[in-house]
Amino acid sequence: MSETPQPSPAEPAPVLRVNGETVPAELVRREEDLLRRRYAENVPEAELASMTDRIAEDARQNAIERILLLQTARSVVGPVAPALVPASRRMPARTPSNGSSCSRPPARSSVPSPPPSSSPGSRS
Repeated sequence: MSETPQPSPAEPAPVLRVNGETVPAELVRREEDLLRRRYAENVPEAELASMTDRIAEDARQNAIERILLLQTARSVVGPVAPALVPASRRMPARTPSNGSSCSRPPARSSVPSPPPSSSPGSRS
């Protein structure tokens, strides 16, 4: 996991990468907007202005954590059919860092399936 230092306001936002995967700038912006709203509900306005850098850093860290969770889920569960994901929850399409259009096959679960039972509530 690597992170580029905070740019000055005139510079474009740094590219964040987590295990080779780019963190979408839109994800960081959404996290920052959400945090600003939450902080505004609980912090006096005068103090909120001095927290800009902290909020931005918290937003970057939240975005990184979200990508780490998604990577772990992909490795454990594998891909989920798009039809099962509500449109409001879909992430932007991602491209592998090597430019390939192929995706990794789903990981197989090491958890065995339970044996079938003869009838609900029956005991062996």
